Amino acid sequence: TLSSRPVWANQCSISGMMSGNLSKPQVVCEGCTPGYWKVPPHFDSWAATGFNTTDTFNAVFGVTQYVRSNGTPYTLLEVMVELNGNGDPISPNLGFHAVAALLNAAHPDVNFGYTAGELITLFQNNYLTNPAGLKDSLEMLNERECPLN
Repeated sequence: TLSSRPVWANQCSISGMMSGNLSKPQVVCEGCTPGYWKVPPHFDSWAATGFNTTDTFNAVFGVTQYVRSNGTPYTLLEVMVELNGNGDPISPNLGFHAVAALLNAAHPDVNFGYTAGELITLFQNNYLTNPAGLKDSLEMLNERECPLN
């Protein structure tokens, strides 16, 4: 089980989505897919998040596992492009969805349900103990309506 914020605090959180958003049904929860964030025409959307395509995954998420065999760390964009599928060092597509969730959480025009700091903490608390569950939860959050063009 993933720890998450209570539905009363934010219906766009994991627990809010799992409860069916019944507490405040007028709010539209949003999220853009990894496919949105990883393509060059949408790199301009990264600017509002405070993160860059060249930031390293390990530095941003406070982990050490996202490195090439030669020890070079992957950037956020490289995790989305090169590690998509079974290349993730922890669990298939975990980093792929974590980066998109981070960008969604940090973008001021996306009603994602978490701040970037909360999303990083969520990742740190679950990526080793429940990586598949974390990936599934982040995927659910990322695949909502995307308000960005």
